[in-house]
Amino acid sequence: MFWKGGCFGSATVGEKGQVVIPAEAWRKLGIQKGDKLLVFGQEDHSVLILIEADRVSEQVSRMLNELTELSSALGLSRKKGR
Repeated sequence: MFWKGGCFGSATVGEKGQVVIPAEAWRKLGIQKGDKLLVFGQEDHSVLILIEADRVSEQVSRMLNELTELSSALGLSRKKGR
C-alpha cells in the first residue's frame, strides 16, 4: 500500500546528531547534495521518517487517495456535518 521500498542498511547518529544516509539509499532514491529533507517522527521513538521537501505535497496527496479508497472499500463514509 504505502511502502514500496526496502531496507538500505543502518546509520549511526554522530556526536553532533548527524546521520549519514547509506549510499545505496541516496542513489536509488535520487537524493542529491543540497536537497532539503523534512524529518518526521513519533514521540515514542518508534518511527523516524525523512521525506524530500519537494515531494511532501505529492506524498500527502497519494496517501489521502489511498485512504479514501480504503475507506470506500471498508464501507466507511463521512457523515454530513463532520
